[in-house]
Amino acid sequence: MPEVALTSLIRNRAGRDELERLLSSQHGVFARLGDVWNLLGFRTPDAARKAAEQGRLSLKSFRLPGHRGHFVLTGDLARWLEEVGNCPTLASNPDIQRGGNGKRS
Repeated sequence: MPEVALTSLIRNRAGRDELERLLSSQHGVFARLGDVWNLLGFRTPDAARKAAEQGRLSLKSFRLPGHRGHFVLTGDLARWLEEVGNCPTLASNPDIQRGGNGKRS
């Protein structure tokens, strides 16, 4: 499913199971941080990477042997999105509103 469907679910306060199902269908069990940085509210993938390296992410990230970059569990990401779904900061995040490509128009 396209990312627009995911951001629509977030804005409509979808349940964790629905978010997790969609995230899993897009990313599998492990989501590459470079693919979900915008959902976590970062302005750039590099900012998310630096936060992960410094232990400042809102959820646990890790590296997988034989793969580049940091990863998060899609279940953890869905749980986090559900928790912050009622947060006005997330609802007003322009990246979430636009579908989250991080580029300013």
